[in-house]
Amino acid sequence: MTKQKQMQLALQMVSGYGGEFSAWRMPGTDPAAYTNMDNYVERAKIAEKGKFQMIFIADTPALTVDLGPQTPSFPMDPMLALMAVARETEHIGLVATYSTTFNYPYNIARQFKALDVISHGRVGWNAVTSSTPAAAANFGMQVASRQERYAMAHESIQIVQALWGSWGRRLYLGCSRREICRYGKNSAGQSSRTVLRFPRPIANPSFRARAAGDFPSWRRS
Repeated sequence: MTKQKQMQLALQMVSGYGGEFSAWRMPGTDPAAYTNMDNYVERAKIAEKGKFQMIFIADTPALTVDLGPQTPSFPMDPMLALMAVARETEHIGLVATYSTTFNYPYNIARQFKALDVISHGRVGWNAVTSSTPAAAANFGMQVASRQERYAMAHESIQIVQALWGSWGRRLYLGCSRREICRYGKNSAGQSSRTVLRFPRPIANPSFRARAAGDFPSWRRS
């Protein structure tokens, strides 16, 4: 008998008011929903009860809308929002967007691995290169060329994955690895020399998602 294919559903969590960014003006809407973490937790619980596979948070590290008629497009911080959700849910996956252009590999590895351990292995990373001029300006930079951004992304993901695996599986028996995770700088100019101070996931390893159209020259591992 042929096994039937099943659809996997994901809930995209945006600003606290839903996907329609003018919804904050509707009667009965809580004006404080954007900063109310209980609101995110409540929606996550409903999604988990409804058998959604994961929660997804997109992000651009910049204000990209006019706050007159619209609300911010993304939560205050994707990792902190998912941290709140992680402690109040049990099964639903937690996927956050993080830029490889404006974040160091060690910080990416550290933050995602911490959330991964806290959530018992339910975390995913949507790796993007970020090409918004407003985002670049927030870091005192200009938007790099597509080739430069993807070279940096490729290297960043390699370093992050190496850091995730830098601590041995037998941590709780006192057998952590002592080898150094070391990458010399190459054309993208990134390096890391350390062992991440987090164990491997208690459940399944972290996985990497990717935005549609991103990373066209290489396949997901």
